[in-house]
Amino acid sequence: MKRKKEIFIALALILFMLFGGTLFYHHAEGWNYIDSFYFTGITLLTIGYGDLHPSMPFTKIITVIAGFMSIGLVLYSATLIVRSERDYVEKKFKKMYNYKKKSK
Repeated sequence: MKRKKEIFIALALILFMLFGGTLFYHHAEGWNYIDSFYFTGITLLTIGYGDLHPSMPFTKIITVIAGFMSIGLVLYSATLIVRSERDYVEKKFKKMYNYKKKSK
C-alpha cells in the first residue's frame, strides 16, 4: 500500500510539472497552450527536438532546472513502478509454487 502511495505522488508530481510548465511557458514566452504543453513534455522527457526554444534568459534557466528535476523524477517513478510489478509477480509465483524466498 505504501508503494502505491509513492507511485501516485511521483506521477502527480510529473503531471504538476507538465501542467505547471505549460502555464509557465504560455505566460512567460507567450506561446499558445498546445506549444507550451508540447515544449514542456519534450523538455521533461529530455528529448529536445529544438523546434521551440525559450527566448529569454529567465525562461532558459527555468528550462534547465526543470530538465534536471524531471530526469530524477521520471527515473524515480519508473523505478517505483518496476519494483511494484516485480513484487506482484513474486507474490504470484510464491502462491503458485509455494516457493519460500531464501533469507538474505
